[in-house]
Amino acid sequence: MSDHPRRRRIRKFADGSIYVLGVGLALLLLYYAESFYGSRVRHTNLVLGLCLAIFYIGLFRDALDPDATEAATYLNYLPQTVQNAYSRFVRPILFVSLAIVSLGVVAYVDVHHVRWMEEGPIVGYRTIDYVVGAVIIYLCTDVTVRSFGKLMASIVPIGFLYGYLGPYMPGALYHSGMDTMQLLRLTVLGMQGVYGFILQIGATWVAIFLLLAGFTKAYGILDYLMIVSKEVSKLFKSGIVHAAVLASLAFGSITGASAANTATTGSFTIPLMKDQGVDKGYAGGIETVASIGGQLVPPIMGIAAFIMADLLGLPYVRIIQAGLIPAILFYFSIIVSVQLLIYKFGWSTERNVSDVDYGVFLEILWYVAPFAVLIYLLGVLQYTPLTAGFYTTLALVGFVFVKYVYEEKSAGAKSAVRDTVEGMKLGSEDMAPLLVILGVIGVIIGVFTQTGFAQRLNTLMISLAGGSILLLLLLAMAVSLIFGLGMPAPAAYVLVASLAGAAMVRFGVQELVAHMFVFYFAMYSSLTPPVGPSTIVAAKIAEAEYLDTAVKSSKLALPGFVIPFIFVANDVIIYWEFPATVMVTFGVLMGVVALCITIFGYDGSSRLSVVGRSIYVVLAVLSFFGPYFGFFDHSVQALIGVAILVLVVSTAFKTIPGVSRLYSQYLTKSPRAAEANN
Repeated sequence: MSDHPRRRRIRKFADGSIYVLGVGLALLLLYYAESFYGSRVRHTNLVLGLCLAIFYIGLFRDALDPDATEAATYLNYLPQTVQNAYSRFVRPILFVSLAIVSLGVVAYVDVHHVRWMEEGPIVGYRTIDYVVGAVIIYLCTDVTVRSFGKLMASIVPIGFLYGYLGPYMPGALYHSGMDTMQLLRLTVLGMQGVYGFILQIGATWVAIFLLLAGFTKAYGILDYLMIVSKEVSKLFKSGIVHAAVLASLAFGSITGASAANTATTGSFTIPLMKDQGVDKGYAGGIETVASIGGQLVPPIMGIAAFIMADLLGLPYVRIIQAGLIPAILFYFSIIVSVQLLIYKFGWSTERNVSDVDYGVFLEILWYVAPFAVLIYLLGVLQYTPLTAGFYTTLALVGFVFVKYVYEEKSAGAKSAVRDTVEGMKLGSEDMAPLLVILGVIGVIIGVFTQTGFAQRLNTLMISLAGGSILLLLLLAMAVSLIFGLGMPAPAAYVLVASLAGAAMVRFGVQELVAHMFVFYFAMYSSLTPPVGPSTIVAAKIAEAEYLDTAVKSSKLALPGFVIPFIFVANDVIIYWEFPATVMVTFGVLMGVVALCITIFGYDGSSRLSVVGRSIYVVLAVLSFFGPYFGFFDHSVQALIGVAILVLVVSTAFKTIPGVSRLYSQYLTKSPRAAEANN
């Protein structure tokens, strides 16, 4: 398709409109954080409307691109001329119309939201109210389809169908049934469902940090992290591999979308890992697991931590504390596993210390200060995430202005303004689909709660567990992986917490531990088949088979799958107690080493026999769960950690001749067996 000058002008106008709406949304978020100008539900509605409009105008702009070839799949059977006409004329008109409708319906809700909440339940709603409610449901579902796929968007029609067909459902699925008007009152008109607490948190706490993430992109901080990673890789024989893990950690903690994290950092790290000799399946797997783990890292935890604090009614700093040690365990397991693979397959590289540009590391000082402000406000002053995010954003913008003026003199201020506006636009475009899917999750949770499905599912899980905590945890894991569907972190966590977390609490698991458990497995749903969007992205970048990447990702993530069971059995990891927390953490860290050695059958110098693997896995299990089953106390748990450390060190460095000789004779494979295993 030729790029006609008129289309270029329209496309430029559309892009300018996104800038205007993006800046408007950013300023609205900052203004609310500073002034709390009105009710939370009114602010949420305005944010939703701007997000919908920004999303559709973005589609309108992209549809005018001469290289745009997308057409509706249901038109494939029609002549090519019809498909071309659809792509050239119908799609742009459709998208700009939906943007206008989005602003219109949200303006209507803004005018009538008080009547909807106060008078509507008593005197009833108007016909136009129901029409507006249906349009909002359609818009949110359509955005979810276009952003996250039909599978995730299907939860809305499934929820409505379940509302309709309740009287015909068997067993625990039965309920008395609801009609369309009841469902619309439940999901929109009552200012619940779409406008419920989930989107309200999204439009305040979550949105301010997504705006902050937009600024980090526009200011080049993420690109800077990649440059630092490349320089760090020159300092170690492991090369880019460990640096890639740390880069994914840093980026993933902010974004709240593991697939986007995989695509962003993976496009840089995966080719470099392959150039270093890393197997392409493992290159994709390492990036996948590291990207998912970023959402588990405090203080932001992929945005979901803010929702957890609100759901549980706990200070946000308490969520940070609870998430710290599990996140350390997760990334420690990745680093150990990657190091074992480097030794096992010879992926190491030569250190190039003389080539390191140490000046690169000095620039980090400009960016440390704003995030130090964030930690201080959240951890010391214990401000709400909204207030802390507001002041952190102001601090980041202020430091960047100083940096630009310092580096570029008179031109610096202009560059800083340009990049700040760009950050507002990027943050707004990124948050639009994520906030909309939070509204969609609100719909399904509203239906499940009103019909009693969530409560009956919890009862069913407890009944199936039959008094076994292990079976209940396995059921909660399965529910979290299935219902997580690879959604963004906040949406996945909220859904599985309402379905599986409540059952664990009713069974007797402490509330924060239960929520952390389902949160972890909701994150893992982005890795596991059949959806596994992060794995799909990584496999595509690595040019590897999806199944091969999925298997290797799962192998690397296996210790991570055990970590939630560990902190259920050792709740001092979540609820800190000294010295118990220190002893348990040390014992579990060493157990993670033993588990990684078991999984890969390699201890850093030798391939292990079945006996060797068996010994390591027994030590790992004892270090994880011994005190829970009453075998011994936390001090013995720490001593088992010491035993694992002595065993690993003695075999790696041959420091204890007798132990090393017995180890080599009985626990490792013979040279011939090792060669055959290669």
